[in-house]
Amino acid sequence: MTTAVPEYLIRDLLRDGFASLSSAPGSLDSIWKGLAAADLDKVKSRYARNPPTVITGFARPRSPFPLVAVTLQADSNSDEFLGGGEFFDDEVDNGIDDGTYGGERTRTSVSVWVYAEHGDVCQLLYRAARRILRVGRYQLQLAGLTQHVLSGQELAPETTYLPETLHLRRISFSFVWTECWSLDDQLAIDLGHLQEDRLGPDGVVGIHHEDQPNGNVHPYTE
Repeated sequence: MTTAVPEYLIRDLLRDGFASLSSAPGSLDSIWKGLAAADLDKVKSRYARNPPTVITGFARPRSPFPLVAVTLQADSNSDEFLGGGEFFDDEVDNGIDDGTYGGERTRTSVSVWVYAEHGDVCQLLYRAARRILRVGRYQLQLAGLTQHVLSGQELAPETTYLPETLHLRRISFSFVWTECWSLDDQLAIDLGHLQEDRLGPDGVVGIHHEDQPNGNVHPYTE
């Protein structure tokens, strides 16, 4: 079960990754492989003096650059509903039995924006951010984020909010996770989603379905 906000998981992974590159800059050699030795030493020195700041939300004119920003791109529910709007036992999912939960599978896409005041710096930090997301794949899977899809592109900055001298690249990163919610807490009580309310009277329940003209199936009980 994913219990944290997914955008924060991505942000924290990037922060940890860039911190690792600062403490062990030798890892940058493989990420920026192909640069001449003198150029590699120069950009590593620049990185050591001014590593990127990682935030959630868009950059603003007073933001510190270089900057890596994580924003929500899209959020959509999949067709897999855990319990079909009813209930499911969470014990199998995370090894605990602490209540009743509802949930659904969700496909989320985030944008990882890389801002820098120099074109080469933007390009190299983009490659570093991309490598962190790839190397951190297992950590994200352990946190419940699966089915990763990653792509990237270069963009012109929106000059309404940012200086036109900035360079900008974006990584689009999508994944599937399980969004869960308790059906035993105060929110569920206040909204009337109680287990007892979902149970019918004693007796036999007939389960039926009707085929719809659009090809869907409408289930109902009586």
